[in-house]
Amino acid sequence: MAASFLISPVKISLVFFTLFIFTPRINFFQLSGGVSDLRLDVLSMFLFWAALIPYLCFKKFKVTNPWVLFFIFLWFQVALILPITSSHPFNALGQILWYSSMIACVWLGYDAGRIKTSSALKIVVYFSALNSLMHLSGLFLYHFLGIYTKHLWFGFFHVPSPFAFVVAIGFIMMIHTWEDSAISKRIFITLFVINMSALLLSDSRVGAGAFFIALIISKINNVRWFFAVGVAALASLLVKSKALSIFLMDFETLSADPSLGVRFSNFVRYLEWVDLEKFFFGGGALSFLEYSIQYGRPGHLDSFYAKILSDHGFIFTGLVLLGFVAAMLQSLSRNYRLAGGLALVVFIAVFSLVNEALSSVKSGHFAFFALGLCFFVAHHKVIKKTT
Repeated sequence: MAASFLISPVKISLVFFTLFIFTPRINFFQLSGGVSDLRLDVLSMFLFWAALIPYLCFKKFKVTNPWVLFFIFLWFQVALILPITSSHPFNALGQILWYSSMIACVWLGYDAGRIKTSSALKIVVYFSALNSLMHLSGLFLYHFLGIYTKHLWFGFFHVPSPFAFVVAIGFIMMIHTWEDSAISKRIFITLFVINMSALLLSDSRVGAGAFFIALIISKINNVRWFFAVGVAALASLLVKSKALSIFLMDFETLSADPSLGVRFSNFVRYLEWVDLEKFFFGGGALSFLEYSIQYGRPGHLDSFYAKILSDHGFIFTGLVLLGFVAAMLQSLSRNYRLAGGLALVVFIAVFSLVNEALSSVKSGHFAFFALGLCFFVAHHKVIKKTT
């Protein structure tokens, strides 16, 4: 009788995950020696991590699964090497907990799909759509009523890149799995317009560019998506938008782009800073602050690959790249392609070239959760096909 009142660790973790991603980005104070503030959503992340402990303890991992072995090996490399290479043990511990909760989101997404696929998909789709709606509302209030509401612009993230990252991931999932999520066609069309509008007005060129690249590759035989890309390219001639300007860039404008210039300068500084040990094993948590410059002071590298190369070294970065390649190859199969697996992996891989959203609080967790859920949907389609 008492057992009927017990709630499974998966459901508890899913509740805290939902609370975490919907937690507002409220800054408290600047952390010493870092580039980020202590925020409400960061505190919420640690509550989510605490909720993950019973889930991970009770979960039965298939140690014969290559992906399980891959993520466990990555985690051990971070957990064992990062405290040794890092100058600040507190930052190393925080990053270990941070990355641990991200990796766990892959399994949580998969298991959430197992419990109820439509509900898990709606978390991804509606969170993305809510961010889009917040951003569009902020733009409307500013441009038509003259009211500036900074807490609405770019949704829960307040900055363009992670906002576009999350919107595009939810958008990709919705396009491929809207029938599995039990969303009506009317709601699908409404959310399609909202997400597309928000993405094209997101001020994120890499977000728009990576999104269209991912869709073209994953839907190479669907002429409608080539038409959609053509419409967006035409809109770039009529509408002034930083995201749409990706269609107007050529080699000359790309080479003269200030943001790419900063990234290149920081890479040159990395080559001057790195030694043999740091190259293979990394310089530890936040090591990039020793050489990276943005706006005249230490700042982010604005590249996921550059960040993990600096912090964790070539061996770890090589494994991550192999993981992307393996995921892309697996996603070429029909079921994974139909579930959005190929589009998601391509989008994340391309986006990560010039942004760190995959390793950032909340946006990274959301991406790993979506990947786990996407792979469950693909696996579920395989099971349905063979039974």
